[in-house]
Amino acid sequence: QRPLSAVSARVSVALFGSSLRAIRLLPAAAGAAAILLAGQVARELGGRRFAQALGALAVFAAPGILGIDNLLTMNAFEPLFWTGCAWVVARMIRSGDTRLWLLYGLLAGVGLENKHSMLFFGFATVAGLLLVPERRLMASRWFWLGGIVAFLIFLPNLAWEFAHGFPTLVLLHNVAASGRNVSLSALGFVAQQIFLMSPVEFVVWVGGLVWCFSREGKRYRALAWIYLVILGCMLALNGRVYYLFPAYPMLFGAGGVALESWFEGRRRA
Repeated sequence: QRPLSAVSARVSVALFGSSLRAIRLLPAAAGAAAILLAGQVARELGGRRFAQALGALAVFAAPGILGIDNLLTMNAFEPLFWTGCAWVVARMIRSGDTRLWLLYGLLAGVGLENKHSMLFFGFATVAGLLLVPERRLMASRWFWLGGIVAFLIFLPNLAWEFAHGFPTLVLLHNVAASGRNVSLSALGFVAQQIFLMSPVEFVVWVGGLVWCFSREGKRYRALAWIYLVILGCMLALNGRVYYLFPAYPMLFGAGGVALESWFEGRRRA
């Protein structure tokens, strides 16, 4: 597994002991940080207190995310890095400050030390921005410098993989050969997303997705494309259902803004 899980386990045991509660403390803290970041995403999208609170509450109550935050695994930290990078993208779109690519690179690099699927988010970010006018944010030296930062942080793990014959690829091959991965149709995969994020919260994240394609939210359409590109990758590669979970906090943040706007429209009417 990637180094960050082992490091977090060692830190937990060294500081708090080896009880179950101690070992699960850092995953819970990462989950709490992802909740706060979802509220910050809503804020960057123009959401006020209601939008921020709803986006954060939706992450807090999502069964799938609660489940992965309850165990010391790579998955517990992944939403933190994906949502942090989504927040950086939203802030860059709002402010135009391309120096933030350095922060994106830092988060992505540490995210790669946590789990290699951070590559999906990075790929989706580039693809999503290429599909919208905000692609101009990548026409900056800071974009390339951010990529170099991510690569340098990831380099020790990449060197270890190379030196040991890329054991991650061997692991993925063995898992696929063992039949552990259940093949789902596209409809079945999406249905599981709705169920595991809670059908009650479906309106929030789908609302966020739709809002990003609306006239009001079109400036932040890249976030919706990021989600859709990752979804397409998971369907094409027969990814496990929970591989998409880290992409939802940013949609919950956008959904908070969408519902806030809708309620305000109803009030004015």
